[in-house]
Amino acid sequence: MTTLFTRERIVALNHRSKKKIALEIIDLKDDEGNAKGTLVRFKIPC
Repeated sequence: MTTLFTRERIVALNHRSKKKIALEIIDLKDDEGNAKGTLVRFKIPC
């Protein structure tokens, strides 16, 4: 649910700005394909 709220907020902010905010969520895996964690990356332009 928190991710949904975050995505909706980013969409709302992007409607008001020429510089766009991006959210990227990547599931990390080890060499054997097992879950290793999650990388969450926000790209916020200056």
